[in-house]
Amino acid sequence: MEAEFLKWDESFQVGVAEIDAQHKKLFAIINSLQEAVAKEDVPANVVGDILFNMASYASEHFRSEQVYLEKHPDFKDHLLEHWDFTKKCMGLSLSFRKQSAVSQEALNFLTVWLREHVLEKDIRFFKELKG
Repeated sequence: MEAEFLKWDESFQVGVAEIDAQHKKLFAIINSLQEAVAKEDVPANVVGDILFNMASYASEHFRSEQVYLEKHPDFKDHLLEHWDFTKKCMGLSLSFRKQSAVSQEALNFLTVWLREHVLEKDIRFFKELKG
């Protein structure tokens, strides 16, 4: 089953402009990855670069987000989720460079993880911290 493209709307907003802008960019990166994987004639280095950019930008975003969330009681668990996602992205980037293929399963994981994480975790954490 193919993952759907991520479409940004108000339901994904956490209420912090910096974080919302970063989430939008993460959505755009995953969508560009989906577009690249769907094309048969895209050079391997293009997909590898997108995966690497995803890992790099996700890491940068998570550092920004953690500044806001460090006082939340479940911060450590949230931090582990961020670490796992970044590690998965880096692993996919390395695997792609070796195998020249990204499985639909891996792409689905990235897409679903980001959508669910923002909707189920980030929004709740930011609301709870606002009080």
